[in-house]
Amino acid sequence: MPSRIGLDAAYVSWFQRPWLVEAAVLIVLAGFGWWLFADGSLDLRLAALFYDPGAAEPWPLAEQQPWRFLYRYGPWPGVLAAVVAAAALVGSAWVSRLRPWRRHALCAVLAVAIGPGLVVNAILKDHWGRPRPREVIELGGAHPYQAAWVKGEAGKGKAFPCGHSSVGFVLCLGWLIFRRRRLLAWGFLVFGFGWGVLLGVTRMAAGGHFASDVWWSALIPWAVGLVLYYAVLRIPQHEADLAAGRIDADRPSWPLVVIGAALGCGVLIGALVATPAYRAVRLESATPAPVLLDINASAGDIVLHLVPGSDLRIAGALQGFGFPGGRIEGTLTAIDDVRKVVVSHRGWFSELGGELEVTIDPDRLRGLRARVELGDFTVTGSATRPAICEVQVDRGRKQLPPGW
Repeated sequence: MPSRIGLDAAYVSWFQRPWLVEAAVLIVLAGFGWWLFADGSLDLRLAALFYDPGAAEPWPLAEQQPWRFLYRYGPWPGVLAAVVAAAALVGSAWVSRLRPWRRHALCAVLAVAIGPGLVVNAILKDHWGRPRPREVIELGGAHPYQAAWVKGEAGKGKAFPCGHSSVGFVLCLGWLIFRRRRLLAWGFLVFGFGWGVLLGVTRMAAGGHFASDVWWSALIPWAVGLVLYYAVLRIPQHEADLAAGRIDADRPSWPLVVIGAALGCGVLIGALVATPAYRAVRLESATPAPVLLDINASAGDIVLHLVPGSDLRIAGALQGFGFPGGRIEGTLTAIDDVRKVVVSHRGWFSELGGELEVTIDPDRLRGLRARVELGDFTVTGSATRPAICEVQVDRGRKQLPPGW
């Protein structure tokens, strides 16, 4: 057959082997996921399990243990696996026993860098524009629910897919890399699947992701891993060539040392700049007389509710990802008849957002000054325009009542 169709025997053998089954399973799971979450009802029902609209914090598990610990440190097993693989790649220049595993190590590092790093976070999350559960109208937010496969406005919502769980699910690729060592392969598959599900539930509990985001965060790294393992690095063929003595694995490969070092550093830096930060905000101030409300927010959506009979109340959550040590703050200061609300951050963040709901009696609002650098500013309720009304939104949308 190879001679008739012009293909070499090695390629035919590769083409006939297990990748067909694994690719078929991937396609079936993708189709099943599309059907399962088609109308959004399952997404919303599962998200509602963690949502309590009557609580001071509508997503009460977000700041409770073990969810808070998993949110901050859950991705690190996947990151450390990639760093260990990169170290093995570099060490193969001096340790001969590591040389037969060079392609496997390269596959592991590339799978983490390309799957969770490039495809999930840099390409899809940053540009797909799907609102998070805590941002949709059905769960107390301001945006309509959007199906996972419907592209929204880039940068306005970073739910799809789930970055945390993708770094857990990527560990399942140990099933491919160690497939000749069945116990180890099964260990990676079971642990990776369980860890990915746990991280997905962690993010769902905080209102950060829908179940469909978690579903696709499992399939995308697996698809990347299959392409790398079978098509790009052709590891099964490489193993066959090693066993037959057709290639020499004893020589050090300095280009791979450089590639491994660069990829390992890249994955580690990428993990560090994705360190999560979270701040729940609950502030109140009595307003016995009309006040000037001064709001200054570096990031986040601000929703001002005009509710008769209400004192000044501020509630919401701010979150982001950046370098370790970054902090997000929300403060309320009362000076005479001025109430100053400041949302600020320290450190560098690759993602920063959230939503604060500000509630006040319109009869107690003498004036409004607001500036939002990154986010939307919305006023709900009916009231006459205050004597002072200055609203500036640098990057976002401004929605004010008619006549304002």
